[in-house]
Parts: sequence; structure tokens; C-alpha cells
Amino acid sequence: MELVYGTLLGDGCLSLLPSGKAARLKVSHCVQQRELVLAKRKVLGEWVRTEPRICENRGFGNGRACVFSTTGVEALLDVYKLFYPNGKKVMPLSVIATMSPRIAAWWLMDDGSRAKWSVRLHTDAFSLEDVRSAATVLTERGFPVKVYLMGGKYPTLTFTRKGSYKFAEWISPFVLPEMRYKIYEVLRPRFVECVVCGEKMPRMVGERGKPLYCKSQLCQKVARLMATVHNRKSAVEWGEYLRTRKCVVCGNALPIDAPVSMGICRSTECRKEAARVRASEWYQSKRSRKLIPPEKSTTSK
Repeated sequence: MELVYGTLLGDGCLSLLPSGKAARLKVSHCVQQRELVLAKRKVLGEWVRTEPRICENRGFGNGRACVFSTTGVEALLDVYKLFYPNGKKVMPLSVIATMSPRIAAWWLMDDGSRAKWSVRLHTDAFSLEDVRSAATVLTERGFPVKVYLMGGKYPTLTFTRKGSYKFAEWISPFVLPEMRYKIYEVLRPRFVECVVCGEKMPRMVGERGKPLYCKSQLCQKVARLMATVHNRKSAVEWGEYLRTRKCVVCGNALPIDAPVSMGICRSTECRKEAARVRASEWYQSKRSRKLIPPEKSTTSK
């Protein structure tokens, strides 16, 4: 019966037999979700005597649909009265308040979709008042959710980031492998480590396969180095080099923002000493190439 409740919260519908003593459940999904249809057919078992058929999609979307219906089942009569008290489909708050993770999983596989890090339930078949009441109950159950109007007229339930993660984790064991794409982004690790210092930081959308750096001065400098021709070292090696390099004159640690080619600190004494050394080296190199005549000897014969 959990499948029936979850399907009726989603795309499914019940119809009353002419005798009024039983009801029939109809299941319809696009052909791309054929595995979901077959799974429902298997769970319903003896209630279904025909195999799913392919027909034109008469609901939302275009293309073809995979459809089947159960036989008239007396046990579905009470469910019909719950969801169709006045002949029109409603969202019973009693079902939302006592909903099990299996019911929620069937609901998500029917009407759920992903929106970046959020889980969204398309509740177009229900009135705005029903959807708002359901949002209140879900929020009280610990799944914060908001109501939005898609296209200005179709109510949808969109869980917050925290509510999406909690809801997806709650129903995850009961979601079919073919339908896990609806909760994949939500259940991915919410934190990643900086490749330089290992600090944990929130994961951002679209970061799959990219090296990630935190916002510290050191790690951002390594990121710039790795994006240029200075990628002969790994990010960890660059980070260690920038942390441990020292002035060649006084031995003090160099600031992080100092140029990579710079080996001296910014003190006046060190700069003067470096300039003197460079001048001496320049003089010796010119003299070795005989561009400067040798000094005359002052000793007398």
C-alpha cells in the first residue's frame, strides 16, 4: 500500500468502478522511465494482469508513455475515499504527517526532480492550499520546504539545502538505482578539502574533476602558479616551498605575496647587500668575458 500512496501523491490516479465497490490504479510514465514502471508492476503483483503498454503521452511532456492499470481492487476503495473525497484528487495531510520513507521514495521517483542542490516535488495535480498545508507539515517533521509557483501557476515543493539533504538521506535506501540521479547531487559530499592545506570547505556546483583551493593567501597564490607555466611542481610542493622559503641574506621567512623569483626580504640592509652582490657578480662576469680590461698592477719592477 505504500507504493499506492506514493504514486497517488505523484503521477498516479485512481478511478472508481461503475459498481462502486472497487477502485483501479493507473500508472503512467514516459518511456525513459520504463524501469520505474516495471518495478511498480512487480510490487503490485496479482493486482495487475497485463503487461505495461506503450501509448501516446496525454499528460505533461511529449512523446510516448509506458502505462498499465490494476484490476478492480476492493482494498483501494478506502484509498479512493481518502484521496478523492469529492471526486477530485486532494493531498491528504494525514498521509503526509505519517508518511514513511518508502512512500516518500515512491513520491520522489514519480514527481521529483533535482535543482542544483535542492530536491523539488512537482505537485501540479493539487491545489495551492493543499500544497501549502503539506509544506507546513513537512517542515514540522524536520524537512524545511518552500512553495513556489512554476510558470506563475503550478505549485511545487522545493526543499531547502538542509531539508534536501535530510530528505534525500532519509529515502535513499528505497530509491531505485535508475532514479538516483534525482538525489545524486544532494547526497554528494557537502565538503571538500583544499589540495594544498587540506582545509575543509563547502562544495560548489560544477566542481567535479577540478582541483580546489581555499581562500587563504597561500593557497590562492598556489592556484595562480598552477594555472601558469609554473606547474612543474605539484600544488603541495608549491605550498611547502612558499611556506619554507627564507631570505638568502638574513635568513628571515619571506612573505607569501613575495614574487617566486625573489630570494631576499624587503629590508633596506638586505636589498643593499643583494645589490652589492649582483654588482660584483656582474663585474666578474664582464671581466671574465674580457669586456673590461684588467686592472693595472701598481707594483714597481
